[in-house]
Amino acid sequence: MATGPSTQAGSIDRVDPALDAIVPAEAKIEKLAGGFAFTEGPIWFKQERYLLFSDIPGNAIHKWTPDGKVALFRKPSGYDKNDAPPGAFIGSNGMTLDQQTRLIICEHGNHRVTRLEKDGSLTVLADQWEGKRLNSPNDIVQKSNGDLYFTDPPYGLVKQDQDPKKELDFNGVFRISNGKLHLLYKGVARPNGLAFTPDEKHMYLNNSEPHNKICLRFDVRDDGSLEGLERRRSRWYEDRPKRKCLLYRAGRSLDLFERRTASGDDQAAGSAGQPALGRWRFEDSLHYGTDWVIPDKAESGRDPAVGVRTRLPAASFCSYGA
Repeated sequence: MATGPSTQAGSIDRVDPALDAIVPAEAKIEKLAGGFAFTEGPIWFKQERYLLFSDIPGNAIHKWTPDGKVALFRKPSGYDKNDAPPGAFIGSNGMTLDQQTRLIICEHGNHRVTRLEKDGSLTVLADQWEGKRLNSPNDIVQKSNGDLYFTDPPYGLVKQDQDPKKELDFNGVFRISNGKLHLLYKGVARPNGLAFTPDEKHMYLNNSEPHNKICLRFDVRDDGSLEGLERRRSRWYEDRPKRKCLLYRAGRSLDLFERRTASGDDQAAGSAGQPALGRWRFEDSLHYGTDWVIPDKAESGRDPAVGVRTRLPAASFCSYGA
């Protein structure tokens, strides 16, 4: 993996003045490390001052510290067996912190959501729905009352929906509340990234299905369930051939982040096939994200549409991809 001093990795094209309230004019995009297989799920530990992020095919969680060093934090991170084919999406994906700052992990290959306890042990929070194994928990967020919301697409299964190990006949959005699992929504084929608005009255959901690339917005009821579905076209996916990244706030497209190589061409910051860890420097605050390069669909055999969480202000909803 590549580490060392951070380098500027792109430019910002402001398309709405409202972005200035979130991202100052002097904001910079920096590449922190590279050489991973497929990075996801960055989560910042404020008191300890380090960042964790997943490398899904690597079945590992890595730790980045402000001195520029990257160290292995946990391996295996999402699959405990040794029978997966090379490149399979078996490791951890999205992560978050609970109210006691314990790490919550979406484990693809083990088909579960777990909590890493302070003593290093794991507690399984969810692994089945009505007696059937979950697909591959993907992204997860916590509501202020402690409830956990997560998506469960089939990306961790080698053949996805056609995989013989798939037990559920849908891909859904779930909530963990008081130790119980609740199914909230199963209306799209590839539920992916999700986020709440600051007042938690709405929840956004990305669908990364190749032919239905949309962003959904739900009203959140007092009991934690979802209603009032609103569909929006995902401009992020439409702009993917231009390698643009869009930042959303309250449904408005506020910004385009464009990454480039040292030669200045319109490609992602890492070398081809080498995902990177990056951050956006907003004055004195740092907001972390992951970046990757995926071959064309004809080469990889699958659509490269994916979603990522970053540590942006709670008012924003971000999709950041190659």
